[in-house]
Amino acid sequence: MAVEIKANVTAFERGAPQALFDLRSEILPSSTAAIGYVPAPDGQRFLVVTTPGATAEAPPLTVVVNWPASVKK
Repeated sequence: MAVEIKANVTAFERGAPQALFDLRSEILPSSTAAIGYVPAPDGQRFLVVTTPGATAEAPPLTVVVNWPASVKK
């Protein structure tokens, strides 16, 4: 959720809460990520814990093995 804030020395006003995204995930109680999400340092993205099949179509995941061999020295 996000809320617009207007504040000065004499007043504090808040806007109506607005959902940032639809979080369709199951948070496991034993998970170390008990919150279920963490914002990126720039505040523009979120890393979200989700369950397999929670989205209709997930983007492909590429795993590069032995990547140090490809790095120029």
